[in-house]
Amino acid sequence: MRKLSVFFILVIISFVLCSCNVNKNDKIESNESNEKVGLAIGEVVDSEVVKEYYFEPNVSIIEGTLISRLYYGPPGYGEDPDNDEQRYQLILQLDDPIDVIAEDTDEFNSCISDVLEIQLVLRGEHYMDMARIYKNKYVKVQGTLFSALTGYHYTEVLIVVDEIWD
Repeated sequence: MRKLSVFFILVIISFVLCSCNVNKNDKIESNESNEKVGLAIGEVVDSEVVKEYYFEPNVSIIEGTLISRLYYGPPGYGEDPDNDEQRYQLILQLDDPIDVIAEDTDEFNSCISDVLEIQLVLRGEHYMDMARIYKNKYVKVQGTLFSALTGYHYTEVLIVVDEIWD
């Protein structure tokens, strides 16, 4: 019985140590070869440097091709395309997959690996106009990442856009 208890304790400790969640005080650092070398959490993360990103409130810069894609909305979300609402969403297609990491205290997001597409969340006409200029172009997008929460979120990870440029 004692051996079994020790075994379970070791399993639990191993699980906790191997968890993908990180503390806010942890640091990620990187050089040009994507080896970890020194970027503090809370700083802007640029995709030319690392392939790991953090969910909100951290600000990220991610690059890829900005496309528009048709998705179906209510009432059937694609089950009845003739009667479902048609929604065109702006999607950032990444060249290489990224990992998005949730902090220990994050109640809404969890770690997501191998992300290749991110839906853009545009807050107002100014952002809509900015996005239209760059449609079907290779761009950099700066903003905060969060996990899909509703039926209107069509990718696992979304970004609330602060800025777009080429």
